[in-house]
Amino acid sequence: MNEVGDALVAIVRDFGRLVGDDPDRLRGLLADLMAGHARGARAHIDAVVLAASAGVPVVLRSGGDLSVPRAELIRDGLSPESAAQAIAAWELALGSLQTGPALEPTVPAPSRHG
Repeated sequence: MNEVGDALVAIVRDFGRLVGDDPDRLRGLLADLMAGHARGARAHIDAVVLAASAGVPVVLRSGGDLSVPRAELIRDGLSPESAAQAIAAWELALGSLQTGPALEPTVPAPSRHG
């Protein structure tokens, strides 16, 4: 899942925290970014997209309980391990915005020179 997780981090960084709200777009972005590796990583891509469809990014952004989307992922056919990996990929991707350079101010603070 590392390649897919890394791609997801890049996509969230480049397209914003709401990219998971559109699973079809997300699938296309992952396939484009992973290019020749997408076919071999299809199961992992599917898991991350399914997690988006289950509302994992929304729950993470709101600080809610992941037990409902986790159960939905398992009910939809993911193994508990695959569900956990997909959720972890979203946690990493959304968390990367909190610690990465994207949140550093781009406008300098006003000068106190009077």
